[in-house]
Amino acid sequence: MKRGLCFLTPMALLMLFLTPIWATVTIRGELTTIELHNGGQIDVYGDWENEGMFSPNGNRVTFTGNGDAQIINTDGETFDQLVVNITGGDLILTHNVTVNNVLQIDQGNVRAETSTLSLSEGAQLVENGGSLLGSVTTTQTVGTNAGDFTHLGVSISSGADDLGTVRVTRFNGPGGAISSGDYTGINRSWQILSDNPPAAGRDVTFSWSSAVDNGKDMTQAQIWQSTTHGRLWDEASTVTNVSGNDPRTLTAPNRTDFGLFTISDAANPLKVWHDFNQDGNIDVYDVQAIAQYLGTTLDRYDLNGDTVVNAVDVELVLEQWRQLQPERARERALSGVPAQKAASSPTRTGPKQAVPSPVQP
Repeated sequence: MKRGLCFLTPMALLMLFLTPIWATVTIRGELTTIELHNGGQIDVYGDWENEGMFSPNGNRVTFTGNGDAQIINTDGETFDQLVVNITGGDLILTHNVTVNNVLQIDQGNVRAETSTLSLSEGAQLVENGGSLLGSVTTTQTVGTNAGDFTHLGVSISSGADDLGTVRVTRFNGPGGAISSGDYTGINRSWQILSDNPPAAGRDVTFSWSSAVDNGKDMTQAQIWQSTTHGRLWDEASTVTNVSGNDPRTLTAPNRTDFGLFTISDAANPLKVWHDFNQDGNIDVYDVQAIAQYLGTTLDRYDLNGDTVVNAVDVELVLEQWRQLQPERARERALSGVPAQKAASSPTRTGPKQAVPSPVQP
């Protein structure tokens, strides 16, 4: 069926009951209102563009048709029940969207790479024949109870600490992969924030579909966590074989902080930077400090935590040096020290910082 246009002009008030709209829905003007009542629904075969008001009243809007469709509302749009059943295309969220009850994706994907999809507390994400690509976020009042965010692939154990409200954001698709040099994780990552930290410890279990494995070896899966906005990553679980399950599940035990999480494998460790001079900062001076002891120290650090001291650990130090070179250049420029002179004087000005003793393998 050919797409048409359904324009709703100012002063229009539509009380819809059971209404398939074989067109692009365009709500024009501040005084235009659409209200759904008594089990009413809208089937949309094109785009949804709203410059007026829409009141779903617990009812359903279904996107069904051929090719890509868009939801356009610069103020953000809210649905109670949103169903996506698109053939040969995706539903593209050009602006932020909130779903109060359920988002069900039967066919086609929902793309939120440049916007945010928010699920109200208690709302569910059901991914049947399609997926949500980009970011989706939800909040839940957890307190000392367990946190059930399984529709986003996260569950948090109960504990002694009152966490207050917990906010979980899932990043899915290629944009959800964490990279460190040549190393990458799966095509999914999560951010967990809470009003209060889990100081007494909480177990956090993650689940994901094999479709987002991103070529990682799931016989050697491992959770990585960052509490520094992705700058420093640490192992949050042991290496585990999860290849026999789909969806995969893996637990990070006894977390006393939340933050960013993702999954990788033993062959793709994420960057682990260290405060070598123990001044409380991770910067170029850490690499300068350890570089003075190359012969006795560099080959004695198990930096990636795999219990083996080898060339991989040395590469992590070199990676930190390469990544922090722009910072070193900026500091030289600000201080007015010529590059050649700075290169011949690698030590830090000011109080001398202690360099840790070599760690024996």
